Amino acid sequence: MNFSTNKQKVFFKTFGCRTNVFDTQVMMSNLKDFEVTQDEKEADIVVINSCTVTNSADSTARGYINSLNKFPKPPRVVFTGCGVWTKGEGLFNDGKVDSLFGHSEKEKINDLLQKEERFF
Repeated sequence: MNFSTNKQKVFFKTFGCRTNVFDTQVMMSNLKDFEVTQDEKEADIVVINSCTVTNSADSTARGYINSLNKFPKPPRVVFTGCGVWTKGEGLFNDGKVDSLFGHSEKEKINDLLQKEERFF
């Protein structure tokens, strides 16, 4: 992780199981060109790692995504985790998230976040 001040800031929000917590740590360790922030309101990008095993994690993640649009400067929203397979396409098509990627792509997060265009 690099903590330079001239890089885009990324905030990670994790919902669900311990596997998702581990996956978030893997993603954080693979960021080279971004700064991790602990303050979601200063983030340029919010990565949401969501689970679909429980309804509560699913609905909490959707509520959180909606709350990001109320920020003075809404961040770019990237959705990952097993939630991508059940809710991702709908969230993407509704414009609630800007990009999606599955578990197998988590180690490529640095390259994925550099993409300017929306991706699925």
